[in-house]
Amino acid sequence: MWQYYRIAMINNEGHLKAIQPSGWKMLEHAYYWNETMRRVEKLLFRNTWNCMRVWDYAECAPFVWKAECEDFEKKSYDEDYSEDELLKRKEEWYYYLVNLDKKEFINMTRQEAEHIKIHPLPILCRMETEEAGWDYRESYHNWRHMWRRAWNNISIYYWTLTLEECFEKDGWNDMTDKYVFIE
Repeated sequence: MWQYYRIAMINNEGHLKAIQPSGWKMLEHAYYWNETMRRVEKLLFRNTWNCMRVWDYAECAPFVWKAECEDFEKKSYDEDYSEDELLKRKEEWYYYLVNLDKKEFINMTRQEAEHIKIHPLPILCRMETEEAGWDYRESYHNWRHMWRRAWNNISIYYWTLTLEECFEKDGWNDMTDKYVFIE
């Protein structure tokens, strides 16, 4: 049986934002350019959130699955997000998924240019799923990195030039080629 997931994001003030209250399978949304992932990207864009993907039988599931809050995302799986709710990326910009706690970054623009389809955030932020069935094939190397970003402060930055040199000069690790997940 496949698990159903919900994205939960908590800001520094402890406010919860849950996305897709009915839950959905990882295969239904965990792609670059998927509307749900673009919605999550907009929330992360220049903002910091603790991110986690919580499956329905996880220990912390009641906290996330039963929580109601004023900005609870009420979209059903079939509803479309409006253009205003989605991150509108610009072609000439470079986008980075940044883990502020672990000082790691992923060049999302480069992964997309290399035709990587699976967005790394849903898999890296899964909660308590070590025993769960796996929806995607992955390399042995990637298996060791799964789940390591749950509860971390995550953000998305952009720039007109690549930022790899600036990040690496400050001791950040480029995980772009390490966090690659395969259908």
